[in-house]
Amino acid sequence: FGHPDVALVLTHLSYYYSGLSDLQLSQCFNRLNDEETDPRSIYDQWILYEGEDDLPTCIEQWNGVNLKDFEQRTRYLFPTFRYNMLVINYFLNHFVFPREAKQFPFKLVSSAWD
Repeated sequence: FGHPDVALVLTHLSYYYSGLSDLQLSQCFNRLNDEETDPRSIYDQWILYEGEDDLPTCIEQWNGVNLKDFEQRTRYLFPTFRYNMLVINYFLNHFVFPREAKQFPFKLVSSAWD
């Protein structure tokens, strides 16, 4: 696209409607666990956005999350956070946009007006 703002909006909408895959969610949780200085506060924001209705008690707090537990990931974590906008924004900001939305020193698009 010649308009970066349109590309950003369409990228966000695509992820909001389709959700994150299991692999993408794994990337988010692994980065949250390994690289963030305060993963608890970020996870608490995700939980607050999700709401506490019908939230499994085993994932209400960051301390209860076990990323090595396959059943917890596939039954509770991934279905709960697949369409969470804050998790999707986290994924886009840390995995998609740094790699795909680079600025280049030269204009890559031209039109008849150039």
